[in-house]
Amino acid sequence: MLLKSVPGVLPALKNSDLATTKLWTTHIERITNYQLNAVIAKFKFKNEESQIDKEIEYAVSQINDAIYNRQINSVKIARFKLKKDHSITVSNLIAGLLKLKEVERKAVLFSLESGLSLDEVTNLEVRQANVAARNSKLAREIIKNCPVSIKTNYLFWESNEEKEHEKLKNLEQAVFEAFGFDFKLLALKYENIIYDEWFEFLGQTS
Repeated sequence: MLLKSVPGVLPALKNSDLATTKLWTTHIERITNYQLNAVIAKFKFKNEESQIDKEIEYAVSQINDAIYNRQINSVKIARFKLKKDHSITVSNLIAGLLKLKEVERKAVLFSLESGLSLDEVTNLEVRQANVAARNSKLAREIIKNCPVSIKTNYLFWESNEEKEHEKLKNLEQAVFEAFGFDFKLLALKYENIIYDEWFEFLGQTS
């Protein structure tokens, strides 16, 4: 049975965000909790006011009603429970990072990978970098792609109006403006990153 065909789903969700997704015309037996979480993360990143989480919760409740009434057989997503918004898709992560300056992107990714705070990363010197990145291949790659300056010891730096090289400033604010939430929450979401279709497509074409 298609999701949209589950008794009670229509007409309630006819004009919903959920109705615009591929899940809408997917057999419920084939839908996974992973897919539901990915859709929620995608819509919430684009629009925090989206009701996609409540729409999915409603659809799942109708699935459970249909199972109880013996209209359909049990399916895995009948046990789906909304998670707190503590995950992010790869595509949404990249969309946020692209709003930052290149050096800011590197610093934020380094922080996420190394476990250092943004303050620690902005104060990180080149000589300390390899130790900080010892547990992350991506962090080590970032170091390789950071230009070394003879004007400063900082790994992540930018030029000021006097063309002096100085450490990054206001990185916390830049992250908030790019993602719509603070770095602490971003780090928590990063621990539960969702490798969505966009990421899988990149893997096939790289």
